[in-house]
Amino acid sequence: MWPIRTDSALCTAGRLTWQPSAYGRAATRRLVQGSRAKASGHAELIFSSDPQPIAEGPIAEGPTTSCPNHDNHLHIRHR
Repeated sequence: MWPIRTDSALCTAGRLTWQPSAYGRAATRRLVQGSRAKASGHAELIFSSDPQPIAEGPIAEGPTTSCPNHDNHLHIRHR
């Protein structure tokens, strides 16, 4: 999954990382939480490089798990 942008260019701009101001951390967090909720018991891990949500997890319901080179995307590992 790509991180959510805050600059209304989600479909027209290129990928962004978690560092620029156009990165929507709160919206990306909601995307992660929604993905976990819809795949209840099946979304084993969600990988990211954004340190803030990583600090909130990695418990079963935690937002993301640290994984190098995931600055501009997230991966979901399903069971």
